[in-house]
Amino acid sequence: MKQRQYKKKDKKAFIIKKIIAGKNSRGDIIEDHKSISDDSPLWCFTQNLDGRITDNALVLKNEETRLFVFNYRDNIRQGDLILFNNVVYEITRVFIADEYTFEIYAYVKKVDIPLKNFFSQ
Repeated sequence: MKQRQYKKKDKKAFIIKKIIAGKNSRGDIIEDHKSISDDSPLWCFTQNLDGRITDNALVLKNEETRLFVFNYRDNIRQGDLILFNNVVYEITRVFIADEYTFEIYAYVKKVDIPLKNFFSQ
């Protein structure tokens, strides 16, 4: 019988969405960032993608460097950001392992966004 692999979630990370905070005097849209978990981190499993995983052409094209596994949430999407150990990652794709929605896999690439832009009041 096929048994589901369980990833031990012993790390914490923030999942951050871009939101529209308003418009400036010229009419330009002002973006802000908000955590999907009310400014508290989520438990996750994470690992660097190594050579045997990154042989996949899709991984190489997207420059994916890391994998995060969270308990299933329906509000994690491609383009969202993850803040882990003061490094910001962008989700390049998400994957649900099977028809049972226990865990969601988020493949990410590192992005250069200043930390001061997060959780502004």
